[in-house]
Amino acid sequence: MKTQAPAFAVLLGALTGCSDAASSVRPLTPELTAHAAVAPSQPLFTSRPFAVTAQLRNWFDHNTPQQGINTDGYQLTTWGERVSTANIGVDGHTGYDWSMPIGTPIRAVAAGTVRFVGVDPPFFCPITGAVVKDQRRVIVRHAAGLLQPAVETHYVHLDQRFVTVGQQVAAGETIGVSGDKGCVYGPHLHFEARKVVGTSTIPIDPYGWTLASTTDPWSIHQNGTASINLWAAGVAPMRFREERFAPNPTGTQARVTITAVRWMGVDDRNNPNNEYLELTLNTNVASSALLDGFQIRGDRSGFAFDIPAGITLTTASSALRIHSGAGTNTATQIFMGRTSPMWSNAWDDCARRVLTTTNPPLQTVVNLGAPPSTCQP
Repeated sequence: MKTQAPAFAVLLGALTGCSDAASSVRPLTPELTAHAAVAPSQPLFTSRPFAVTAQLRNWFDHNTPQQGINTDGYQLTTWGERVSTANIGVDGHTGYDWSMPIGTPIRAVAAGTVRFVGVDPPFFCPITGAVVKDQRRVIVRHAAGLLQPAVETHYVHLDQRFVTVGQQVAAGETIGVSGDKGCVYGPHLHFEARKVVGTSTIPIDPYGWTLASTTDPWSIHQNGTASINLWAAGVAPMRFREERFAPNPTGTQARVTITAVRWMGVDDRNNPNNEYLELTLNTNVASSALLDGFQIRGDRSGFAFDIPAGITLTTASSALRIHSGAGTNTATQIFMGRTSPMWSNAWDDCARRVLTTTNPPLQTVVNLGAPPSTCQP
């Protein structure tokens, strides 16, 4: 059987995101094998925790979700990709962080009982370099379902909370609004799922583990357990990282600039179309723009893509989405035809829009985390 930390220590670890457990691994046990093989027949989570489209800043780290202890320099995703935390992300992250404006309604993902409404115990926050005393949290416990354990969901950094301990909430009920309280780098929701095991809880990935060829390291860790895909069909929030930019943010008079880059999606190593770049007509400068001679370049990939001739942006159709993978071109989206990602997932890239018919070629460049000196035209 798994060695359990005392209940109070586990609760403190749940609230602060830290654990004092050793980072050791033990053989797969029959208990864990059984858990790993069970697919929920009735998903617990029937509502999204928010209605907006929000990008991720942190993923659940399968190796291992022990924030403050794990310092291996990467997050291991659901699909088994190591994503460097050198420039963005937190080692050992125990949930998912979705960026969203302060005041965004936050909803219970399933029916349950409110177990905690309050402020986390004080702890040192590496992001701010200070002790945090105002990190607000709501915890909802969801009863066990068919072939499923009981699960708790945590909603952290809230600006306001609208529930009380012991209250019964329905799926989709608003329990508070998002904020920037606590150990944060900006307004976001930290959403965390924890499997109830006896008197303790263990963080799990509510999207499960999808790399069939490899065992999830957290499922065989001495303090871990197998994750479960807990989302009902079509309910799970999208997981992606992207940046959006205003047209001509540097004050140039370019007719067409890069206004969005989705630089990371779910398993874009094998699904490069989860990435895209958007070009948008600056209607303050021109009413139309023929894209003949325009090229997209990525610094890390070293790849240059020539936009097909004959595409014109107008005030009626002002944006063009350019996916990294293969597909059939239309008037509003085209495809680079790559079999691998265009943009680096390490937050260290630059994206360039180049007009090759001028001498020298005119460029607009957006920074995807690279040092500013490298993202120069």
